[in-house]
Amino acid sequence: MYDAHSETVLSSSGRSVQVGSYVRPFPGELRSGDAVAAFSHGNVVFLAIIDALGHGPRANGIAVRTLKFLERNWSSNIAACMTGLHQELWGTDGAAVGLAVLDATSGQLRYGGIGNTMCLVVGRQTYKLRSQEGIVGVHVPTLRESSSIIEPSDVGLLFTDGISEEVYKGDQPSLFVGSPQIISRNVTRLFGRKMDDAACLAFRYIQ
Repeated sequence: MYDAHSETVLSSSGRSVQVGSYVRPFPGELRSGDAVAAFSHGNVVFLAIIDALGHGPRANGIAVRTLKFLERNWSSNIAACMTGLHQELWGTDGAAVGLAVLDATSGQLRYGGIGNTMCLVVGRQTYKLRSQEGIVGVHVPTLRESSSIIEPSDVGLLFTDGISEEVYKGDQPSLFVGSPQIISRNVTRLFGRKMDDAACLAFRYIQ
């Protein structure tokens, strides 16, 4: 089963953030341990990428639990969200989680992640915002946020380690053309590791 999330346009103050995502389970499984989320209120857009440890129903259960927690408790305070999620997942196998907050008015992007998740911004400048080592629900270090100002029409990607690092090279500019849903699907199709769950959330900031 492939999970192709319908595209969402999150608007604020005359600006918008287009969001699309694509999730693919481990071969032979019907449910994925990878998941994505997007929420907004006012000028704040909250994005999440999740990679529960393992595969199949057990990992999917952790991913669903993570999504439910974030839906109830997300905020612009990334560190507080991660701390609360760590407490929520304590006693489970845990998950790698990347959280991003985009201010739709200023274009400021903040990212904090624990485990094998990544944020990549592609535009006139291409750069990565990295996660720290750890497992949410098992061991979480003091979170260090990265931040940047993204430009109109920049494309951002959040993805799990089910996506190969080859996507970083940026030698396929056509990969980042089209809607975020198409971009996330193509990234997963071209760079998804065959023997792993894979998830990619793409977003574009538009003024």
